[in-house]
Amino acid sequence: MANTSIFTDLPTLETERLILRPPRMEDDESVFAYASDPVVSMHTVWETHRTIDDSRSFLAMMLEFLKHGEPASWAFVERSTGRMIGTGGFGSWNQQHARAEIGYTLGRSWWNMGYTTEATRAIIAFGFSRLSLNRIEAYCFVENHASARVLLKCGMQPEGLLRERIHSKGAYRDLNVFSVLRSEWAP
Repeated sequence: MANTSIFTDLPTLETERLILRPPRMEDDESVFAYASDPVVSMHTVWETHRTIDDSRSFLAMMLEFLKHGEPASWAFVERSTGRMIGTGGFGSWNQQHARAEIGYTLGRSWWNMGYTTEATRAIIAFGFSRLSLNRIEAYCFVENHASARVLLKCGMQPEGLLRERIHSKGAYRDLNVFSVLRSEWAP
């Protein structure tokens, strides 16, 4: 099994256009820029950030997870500008079954540019190579077609529908389930 200390010293990952690094409290304004956008938060389980303190609380929670060796998100930083444009990583990790769940959020100004796919591929590669995972899964609201496309582009397979799986924003919501196995992964 992989060592949980990997999250206490979360490594930086690099892709062609992005640097995925541990989040910092100084990212608060960047997080607020996308998390306060109701169009971005529409497809998330979290509420739209109303104040910068909401974003600071999110970052403090991520840093606390990392401090205790729990899975958390990387900050997505655009190489060309040095600007933090989103977050993504592992939301849960079951070492016994070598399985983890991934998730991501990206600022609307960077949608439809391939950034989420690029970051997600790096996270999946990390999961298989560094966490010794056998299975990586992801969920998205059924109406979030853009996220479903990202997951398909990353080699994930649709597995089905989880009816009224979660309660979010005042309603029970259906989720599509996707996964990729180590034996299927082709970076």
